[in-house]
Amino acid sequence: MIRKTSIDLDEGQVQCVKAGVENHFDALLPDYVLDPGIGAITGVPVPVMGILRMGSQLLASSRQRLAVAINRSVADLTVNSIINGCSAVEVHVPMAGINIVDPNATALRAVAFANEFGFADPERTAV
Repeated sequence: MIRKTSIDLDEGQVQCVKAGVENHFDALLPDYVLDPGIGAITGVPVPVMGILRMGSQLLASSRQRLAVAINRSVADLTVNSIINGCSAVEVHVPMAGINIVDPNATALRAVAFANEFGFADPERTAV
């Protein structure tokens, strides 16, 4: 179910996976914006979705040049969108026209969209 990688899962992620499997959740969406250890969760009977992966895939599929910010300021980037990689800080951008993306809200919207259109079938879903 959980394998060791160069980025080990912390105890919170391990407990999230166990609770999700034991309680027959439809999917797992661990609240870790940078997705540490998500790739190490294998062999579970439900989809495991990484917040950063979902947001970056959505932006990339809409041809957005993107970056992930993990501190307050971002400078000298030629991007359309910045994913806020740390919800504890507010990201400041040096110029107008750059979208600041909340990865948690984006992931939840993507899950709702997938569910509405029947894409959230555990047999077919891998994000």
